[in-house]
Order: sequence, then structure tokens, then C-alpha cells
Amino acid sequence: MVTCAAKELKLIHALSAHLTGTTILPSVQKLTWRHADPIDTSVLLLCPPSLQSLDVSTSRLNTETSVIRPLLQPQHPSQPPEADLTLARLADVAPSLRQLTISGVAPRSGAMITPYVSRLTNLRSLHLRNRACLLNPEQIRAILLGAPQLDTLVTRITDFGERGPPVLAPALRELMLLESRSPDILSALSGFFDCPDLTCLDVFAEEEIFSPTIAQIIPAIAAAPFASSLRTLGVFLLNDIQPRLDSDPERSPHLATVLHPILGLRALENIRLTLGTSALLVEDADMRKIAQAWPAARNIHLQWLGFGPRAQPPLTILRHFATHCPRLRKLAFTKLTATTKEEGPAV
Repeated sequence: MVTCAAKELKLIHALSAHLTGTTILPSVQKLTWRHADPIDTSVLLLCPPSLQSLDVSTSRLNTETSVIRPLLQPQHPSQPPEADLTLARLADVAPSLRQLTISGVAPRSGAMITPYVSRLTNLRSLHLRNRACLLNPEQIRAILLGAPQLDTLVTRITDFGERGPPVLAPALRELMLLESRSPDILSALSGFFDCPDLTCLDVFAEEEIFSPTIAQIIPAIAAAPFASSLRTLGVFLLNDIQPRLDSDPERSPHLATVLHPILGLRALENIRLTLGTSALLVEDADMRKIAQAWPAARNIHLQWLGFGPRAQPPLTILRHFATHCPRLRKLAFTKLTATTKEEGPAV
């Protein structure tokens, strides 16, 4: 891992000038770069042609380097106005790159990075964790076309209202859709990704105000063409819950009813569900149905809004998982209620 200040950067450039035509780290396979200047390209001086993994993060935005310096130091005339100068040359200096992670707070948009990431033809894993970087359907299509062996994609998405035809991604095994609006996620899950061998799916839907669309995501996952191949599923649904909390709690849906569409995915091994959209009724019968639905489960993590006594099932529900999930190793719930011997059977 390399974290550089001004003195370290001067040393890197001096060494590079001395080693003309030779990289400073000729045998490095994995490089993590942490820096505060979003337009500095010094990391390229450390990338040998054999580099396999690169993690680039701008840890903070410095006023001098992010605002004033671009005005004093114009970008290369051959680059578009919003070019990412590091990514622009990455395919040339690290043609063997298989894993790329872009994080931090530098303003890297999907339009800015797509032309360069799509040139990384050997890429297997792409993690776009920078919150400013959201990909639209055409940008995802361009990246998958340029890197046909991509098996892991982590990104936020946007503008899926007109997504176009499905995108072919036969090599894709892991897909993580970070915090995005529920209509975009719903559209992406409804036939956009043609990835029949997808085994791991994580979706994070966030809405600042209540949206009924978010409730359609779980049914959309169950109906997706790749649903039967999933072994790991993570669903995180968060929005303004106040309209639902103001209603009669006794009329809240049961947890098993909300999860019913994905209870048919019996091959699931790792399940992580966070349901922060409405109050739920969570009782012994709900937990029995869930345990019976996932006999192959190894890890189950369920979080819900624990409002009211009917959202806190008894500790005795653990017997259902002991009976129906023989491979289970980890189990986590929002809240359980201890019962006395007279109140229920022993676990």
C-alpha cells in the first residue's frame, strides 16, 4: 500500500526519471494507492506491465489541488475536458490488469471512466465504490463488451428508465448494485443482465421518501432469469418508513409474506436481508417457513424493524433452523424474545 505526500511524490518522480524506461516496482502484482490529488498520475510510474490488481482511492479533496491546480495546469490536449488522466493511460502501462477498485471522494463520473475501463480487456473484477461514479445502461454495456471475462461488478447505477436490450455477460458471477434508486434497480433486475451463471447478488435500494417501487425488488429478484443459479443473496431496502408506521401495526405484513417470492430459491447458502421499509409482523410461523425454505443455508442474517411485541419472535424459533438447516453455521436476527418454560417449548 502506498500513501504519498509531496516529498514522496518528488522521490517517485526522481527515481522514475533515473530509471528511464523501467518501472520502479517491476515485480509488484498488487498495488493500493491512497492520495489527495485527483489529477496526479504518479501511480502510473509504479505500475509494471504484469500488475494484476490496482486499488486507487482519493482520500480527500484538497482545495489547492482540486480547484486551483486544474486551472493552472491544463489537461493534455489529446484528452477530453473531463478525462481521468490516471485511467486514460492505465491500459497502456498495465495491460494485464485483472482487478480494479476505484474509491474515495474524487469526482469520477461514469462518463469519465467508462472509455478507459472498457480498454482493460483482461479485467475480471471491477469495484466502483466512489459515490460519484454511477453507471447507466450504455456504460455498463461498453464495459462488459470491452472486458468480456468480467466476473465481478460492483457499482451504483442510474438512468435505467430506457435501458435498451439485455446486455450479454456470460462470465459474470458476482453483481453488487450499491446504493441506487429502487426504479433503477428494478429495471436492472428485470432482464437487463443476461448472466445465466450469476451466483452472488447484492442490491442496496435507498429512497429518501417513501416509494412503493421498493417493495417490488424482492419479487423481481425471484423472477430474474439468473435466480435459480444464485447461492448468495443480499437485499438492503431502506426508505422513509413514517407513512407505514402511522398505520395500524396489526395490519402490517408478515415477514414470510414479504419474503415469499424468494423462499422458492432453495439453493441459497448465504442470505443477508435488511428490510427497512415498513413495520412487519414476525412470529413463530414466519420463522418456520423461512427455515423450511432454505435447507442449504450456511449463513442467515435477517434484519427488520422491530416495532411492537409481534415483531419480536420468541427465542424458541431457533428450533426451526436447527431442524431444517443442517448446514447452518451463522444466524443473526434483529431481536428475539426470551420465553419461560410455560410460554413455549424448549430449544
